[in-house]
Amino acid sequence: MFKNYYFPVVIPHIIILIINDMGRILFLIAQLGVVHIYVTHKFISNEGPGYDVVNSSLAWPTMFETITADIFSYEWIPFSVIGAIAWTIYTFNMFADGLQKFFEKNTGHSARTFNFMKN
Repeated sequence: MFKNYYFPVVIPHIIILIINDMGRILFLIAQLGVVHIYVTHKFISNEGPGYDVVNSSLAWPTMFETITADIFSYEWIPFSVIGAIAWTIYTFNMFADGLQKFFEKNTGHSARTFNFMKN
């Protein structure tokens, strides 16, 4: 029953939501990079009793690690990262919107809302 009735209706919604969420996740990772919370990191022992957290990720948002120092010395670093992230988020949103219009045209019903009460 799921394969024949529910899955064909739900799969366009799932695809659109996944693509939209990819842009949202990139935005959240950029925000976390500003406050020095990274996706992957290593703990390195200090000479004293503590540990340092070192970023080991190669993602764009982690270039915000030194944003407060870079904004005064090398202005192009934060602005280029902001531009790349903004362009990527915009691209994900436009791609999801295009897929949504494609699914609406091919299926004949809106992919934005479920129409359970259709006559």
